Amino acid sequence: MTLTHAPAASDEARVPRTGWSRVLDAARVQYLGRAVLVWPWAVLASALAINLVVFALIDTDDPTTGGLASLYVVALIVAIQTVSQFLPFSLGLGVTRRAFYAAATLGALGQALVYGIGLTVLLAIEDATGGWGLTLHFFGVDFVVTDDPFSQVLVYAAPFLLVSAAGLLWGAVAKRWGSSGIFLGLIASALLVGGLVVLLGQVDAWSAVADFLGDSPALLSIGLPSLVGGVLLGAAGYLVVRRTPA
Repeated sequence: MTLTHAPAASDEARVPRTGWSRVLDAARVQYLGRAVLVWPWAVLASALAINLVVFALIDTDDPTTGGLASLYVVALIVAIQTVSQFLPFSLGLGVTRRAFYAAATLGALGQALVYGIGLTVLLAIEDATGGWGLTLHFFGVDFVVTDDPFSQVLVYAAPFLLVSAAGLLWGAVAKRWGSSGIFLGLIASALLVGGLVVLLGQVDAWSAVADFLGDSPALLSIGLPSLVGGVLLGAAGYLVVRRTPA
């Protein structure tokens, strides 16, 4: 009589996880709280409602508002909290730092596409309703409007990638170096921006910058710089996360 050995449950559990499986596991952890997907839209809806009430009470021709920025501010906060709240928990579950950051990056890319499409649809509704019946430019701020839907999606999505990458970087800095890292980072950022402002003034380049921003299509003046900045900040965030303690 020949006895066969059935694989134990522990043997099946030892099946190695692939890289993508680990990334998906990390993504599931990061999106345990579905509120992170709802809050940006809730804040945007609140900003739109407030603007509609205000401009319904004020007699103004073709009003323009910056309420759209609220969506990107919330996205920045959510990205910071992704690292500060979920990185230690994920590491405790055996998720690698690389998988965690890859999941956060893929999540930002997916959300950017969704936001870009959603905002483009809302812009079309705004145009079709004559600015919500008030000639209000909430989604159709002049310098972000393009001529076709495809480029419009990109123009809306690229800044989201920028703020998400910035949020992941700041969250990683705060997690690794605490408040000291945040303050030093703010000082370094202020010095960098101030130095750039002084440099542009010294070479008398402000008029050229203004002409570029005013004459170039939004895809070039907003989309491309946001995309480049997002890639650079995203790379910096990964370098910090990979050495961040649990």
